[in-house]
Amino acid sequence: MKREDTYFPTVGVIAPSHIADLFQSAALNLGINLRTHTNDTMELESLSAFASQCDLITFAGLSIPLSTIKSLESQVHKVYPSSQTYEQTGRFSQDSKAKAGLSVLIARSAHGQATTWVATRLHQIAGDCVMTISPATELALAISVKAQEQVLHLAQEISLIGVAAVVMNEQLEIAEVRTGPDITGMWTLDGSRTDQFEQHLRAILDLPLGDPGTTDAFTVMSTYTFGEKRDMYRPYLHLMARSPKMKFHQYTSTHDIASQDVAGHLCIGGNNPIELIEECEHARDYMSAVTDE
Repeated sequence: MKREDTYFPTVGVIAPSHIADLFQSAALNLGINLRTHTNDTMELESLSAFASQCDLITFAGLSIPLSTIKSLESQVHKVYPSSQTYEQTGRFSQDSKAKAGLSVLIARSAHGQATTWVATRLHQIAGDCVMTISPATELALAISVKAQEQVLHLAQEISLIGVAAVVMNEQLEIAEVRTGPDITGMWTLDGSRTDQFEQHLRAILDLPLGDPGTTDAFTVMSTYTFGEKRDMYRPYLHLMARSPKMKFHQYTSTHDIASQDVAGHLCIGGNNPIELIEECEHARDYMSAVTDE
């Protein structure tokens, strides 16, 4: 059967190109019709023209004005996250983001099925996530379960449909709710039985959610920049030989991004979090041209 003969509605994704590409990969695996809008122009006219070609709309990795979301909702019945959810998440302050050290990723479908991934430890610099450890190290099981339960209640409260990352501190006080697949959930691409992009598509299409279980005892993820050196072949030679289990996710070419911008992330799984952190930190520094040893 050809793709166009399936009964799946056409999903429209409004997102930066590297996020849209990850949605495309998940949609291809599921046989879902998907269109993407990755242009720099996020004007309402452009978005409306795009929405007219889709049955439902989702967006991720972008800050879209509430008025634009409501306009799209008047055109397309299903927009995720909805304006209602977007308004609800706005009540959580981002002032304490730098102090927040935990993230719990959640998915909830239209008919209310919900599931969470394990609590994740965040390492942040100036409020930006540079490394995650999943499950969160040194976090008591009872606290982890409590955090997951709290996030499940929150998802119902804000009428979440799709995936969201709930960032909190050690006292489980919520610092921020980020709707859509998130940088703190990139580890799921290699460390979970169902990654956040596939789960998001399942949720907004009201399909049964996938298993969020982990594939390793621990998974460590680290973002990296390109630094001043732009030749990636030598870093790949060194790191792939040193860490055969490590996975590489490069978001863009070396010619299309400033040296200080996030260029991608690295992911490695295993049983010893200390060794995994060391491997990830070395790889991040090598990819970023901080070290060549």
